[in-house]
Amino acid sequence: MKCMAPRVPDEYFRVRAGESGDVGETEPPDEPVEARPPAPTFTLPMRGGVPPRRLVVVLLLVLVAAFILGKLVFRPAVPDTEPVMSPSPVATSGVQGNLAPFDGSVKAVEALEAHGECQGNGGREVPSALLDDDPATFWRCPGDGKGESIVFMFDDPTTLVGLRLINGNTVWTGRFAEERRILRIRWEFSDGSYFVQGLTVNNRGFQEVRFPEIQTRSVNMRIEDATDPGGESDTVDAVSISSIEFLAPA
Repeated sequence: MKCMAPRVPDEYFRVRAGESGDVGETEPPDEPVEARPPAPTFTLPMRGGVPPRRLVVVLLLVLVAAFILGKLVFRPAVPDTEPVMSPSPVATSGVQGNLAPFDGSVKAVEALEAHGECQGNGGREVPSALLDDDPATFWRCPGDGKGESIVFMFDDPTTLVGLRLINGNTVWTGRFAEERRILRIRWEFSDGSYFVQGLTVNNRGFQEVRFPEIQTRSVNMRIEDATDPGGESDTVDAVSISSIEFLAPA
């Protein structure tokens, strides 16, 4: 008796539409296959509603602003040992001969006396404090400073070519920025000649100005303008000079 192998139905050898064509022939579909819909696209949600590109621009602007602010705030301090030159005199009168500022070597010369009284209520820091070579003393007048003056006297006619001073109160701790600082000073000599010195307000060191040689027995200092106080207290409404030196040819 022969054994019959089980017969696999013929439909298993037919290739169904969409299956691999390795086996048998592919029967064409009775109807055209519809086009597949496009694959869905997904957009990542934005955090806080700020597009990434705009966020990068904002960060760059913040970095640039921080750099500029750092340049303005953290400026290197000017050493006190190197005087800063004031702008050239903005007004002169009666100066004879050479009008060019002296540019040679100089030495400090001392005035013999200093006289002057503060307007209004006066002040306890008298002008003579500028001549005692004591860094703990200075001259100070309450008020806006306009019209305040000091007359410096020399023992003999003295040839001057410049001067330097420290603008503001650098003696009392914390008062330099709170009090007023001088913007302009008029310097007048015994022959009637004069010049006006402009001062910077954020320098705690010496500010120097040069002028043509002039022989004089006195120098009259007169304040023309000053800043507003940096603080709100009435005690900081004042102008000060912490030190002064007159310069002669060396």
